[in-house]
Amino acid sequence: MKLPTLHKLLLLGLTSVLPLKTLNALELNLGTGEFIITQTVKPLFSHQITLPINTLSLSESHQRIGKGKLYYSFNLEYFDSDTLNKVTDFASKPLTSPIPFVGDSISDRVADYTQLPVPADYRMHGINFDLGLGYELLKDSKKHLGIGINTGLSLPFMEVHNMKNTANLLIELADRFDTEIKTYKLGTAAFAQYQIKPDLSVTLNTSFNLQTGQMDNNIIGSGIELSGTYFTLTSQLHYQPKQLKGFTANAGYTLNQWDYDGTTISTPIGGRKIPRVMETSYSNNNLFLGVGYHF
Repeated sequence: MKLPTLHKLLLLGLTSVLPLKTLNALELNLGTGEFIITQTVKPLFSHQITLPINTLSLSESHQRIGKGKLYYSFNLEYFDSDTLNKVTDFASKPLTSPIPFVGDSISDRVADYTQLPVPADYRMHGINFDLGLGYELLKDSKKHLGIGINTGLSLPFMEVHNMKNTANLLIELADRFDTEIKTYKLGTAAFAQYQIKPDLSVTLNTSFNLQTGQMDNNIIGSGIELSGTYFTLTSQLHYQPKQLKGFTANAGYTLNQWDYDGTTISTPIGGRKIPRVMETSYSNNNLFLGVGYHF
């Protein structure tokens, strides 16, 4: 997947959803953390890999619409990891080779099989966009509380390459083993804010969504339907002294979790297409610092 340049993505995400003239506050944050990948297709492969990751986000945590109680929020985030060498467990050849005069492999007949660790270079990058619309249930001089709905788009992309030839004992692997996911989400959201001091406040944005979409993989196929859940939580401090004249300093923590239901796929084992169940989940947690400006 070829990702457009970051500044074009940020501009596209805003202009396609919110007119620029309606934006009354913006925050730009830089973060660092971990991206955890868990994926299993038995007896094809399995891995749980943690990659250090960097994030860049443009967001609005809470902005009233007019003078009423409706508000909107959004977060457009780009994440990217370095390419790191990790190990994936592939099923070994003796249990996936056809048995003479029978045709089936041992792995078709028994549940137990051996594992073959194979080093590979991994990289994770992509885009995550959330857009919320809510209603304020409570608002006074120190506290805000609101509930609403959330929607958006997730585009995680995993690159795997430079696997040793031993991985070919199971399937005819290409030089790359890439997985591209595109999912849409819809669910409930909540917002809370507390004014600690006149120039210091803490906010909490969280959302739980159902998601649906597709996965493309250069080995097991394209257009594979996915469904599952998406959860996000962001806790943030805003420091806005009067002398900064509208500017704020931000610091916080973000957690994103994508859990996908088990999906039946056709795996190329021993020259045949054999149905197997794929299980996938991703999670991203990071600390961030940034600046904001309130118009």
